[in-house]
Amino acid sequence: MNISAWTIYWFIKLDSIISLCGGFAFASIVLFLGMLVAIAVCYGTRSDYMSGCWRNEEKAEIWSGYAKYWSKMAKRFAILPVLFIILHNMIPSTKEMATIYVIPKIANSTFVNETLPAEMKDIYGMAKDWMKTTLKTEEPKAIPAAEKHECKNCGKEHK
Repeated sequence: MNISAWTIYWFIKLDSIISLCGGFAFASIVLFLGMLVAIAVCYGTRSDYMSGCWRNEEKAEIWSGYAKYWSKMAKRFAILPVLFIILHNMIPSTKEMATIYVIPKIANSTFVNETLPAEMKDIYGMAKDWMKTTLKTEEPKAIPAAEKHECKNCGKEHK
């Protein structure tokens, strides 16, 4: 089983990568919400120029263009928070990756599959022999009978 320094480096960096994805997810959500606020402001300003005493078709058209631009950007940008959240949850942590990488190598090694079972059989046999010889040589000890004594409270003899 060869684990290179490069593999260990990436195992250790996985937690940092997960944190980075979480930070990007948070930042992209904040930016997306900012875009939604910008769209609302653009459409609100446009509607102010479309009605009332401020009626100005040119300015309403300009603000309508801003609103369309921010709507288009928000649609393109909407995938980023989802992508970062998925990455944040799908990248394994350092412990998970070590488990994923090391346990199959241990479980599939010749030591676990061939050497260890033979050794365990020998150890089990030695333990069984020791128990048999120990139990045969020692005689069971008798439990002493309870002695009679006089009770201090009632004055009668009890076992």
